Amino acid sequence: MPPMKRFRDMEQLSGGEKTVAALALLFAIHSYQPAPFFVLDEVDAALDNTNVAKVANYIRAHASDAFQFVVISLKGSLYEKGNSLVGIYRDQEVNSSRTLTLDLTQYDD
Repeated sequence: MPPMKRFRDMEQLSGGEKTVAALALLFAIHSYQPAPFFVLDEVDAALDNTNVAKVANYIRAHASDAFQFVVISLKGSLYEKGNSLVGIYRDQEVNSSRTLTLDLTQYDD
């Protein structure tokens, strides 16, 4: 149940509220039975900027060598808090995929 809101069935929640509820359940399960990594595919799609920042800060605070996140996102406010970025593009000349990696840790303040 989101703060300051009355209880409602999951079907009546907005996309963002459902996302936050699902992430809360996922992270609660992780606190009980830890996994070494998460792959999150556009979990921020239905979130507003405030909640994207909260998710990004949570991920940043909990990521470690023992617990890593792979996050697929199109929102800069999420991936700008990462340690690295990986881009995948198609190389037309060889008809194959290529990757680019950018280490963001060298730009930390």
